[in-house]
Amino acid sequence: MERDPEATGASEGVAIDVGDGRGALVVRGPMEVLGFEIELSRSSPGARRTHAVFHERRVGEGGRVCAAVFPSLPAGSYDLFAEGDGAPMQVEIEDGAVREVRLPGA
Repeated sequence: MERDPEATGASEGVAIDVGDGRGALVVRGPMEVLGFEIELSRSSPGARRTHAVFHERRVGEGGRVCAAVFPSLPAGSYDLFAEGDGAPMQVEIEDGAVREVRLPGA
């Protein structure tokens, strides 16, 4: 993961677009990864990667979490790259659903 120098402070809300063959992914991480990017690609050789940045997100009454959001993805199988060139985490995105995964320490 690389740190994004533009990513500071708490993030505002995120628009999630699911349904019609699309889902979303929320990746929760420890506060130590604030500002870092995480990458995702389809589970196929040579698939192009996209990234999201971990931001502080406000939840409930005064709560906060560290999360990166992929707000609209075609349903299917994905590889989540959290640790540089390490083995990716397999993630299944379902039509009309928001999938949440947690990194160690989250």
